[in-house]
Amino acid sequence: SAAELTTYTFAALDSWAWDRDQGRRPGETPQEFVVRLGTEFEPLDEPGFKLAGLVARVQYSRGPLPADAKDALATVWR
Repeated sequence: SAAELTTYTFAALDSWAWDRDQGRRPGETPQEFVVRLGTEFEPLDEPGFKLAGLVARVQYSRGPLPADAKDALATVWR
């Protein structure tokens, strides 16, 4: 599902960041994390921001993710 892909993609991004000594810090929200990553790795700025929005929706909303969620996730992977 798009929700599972969102969770998996966020975990993969965190793992990728740890490999570059930029992993998610204790207490750092997904939004804060991707903003920091986007500063360090500019190509991740917009895709990361969209990913953080999807993560927030998965964690805090009961509604479905937007129809274009999988497209946004594919951008992060590229």
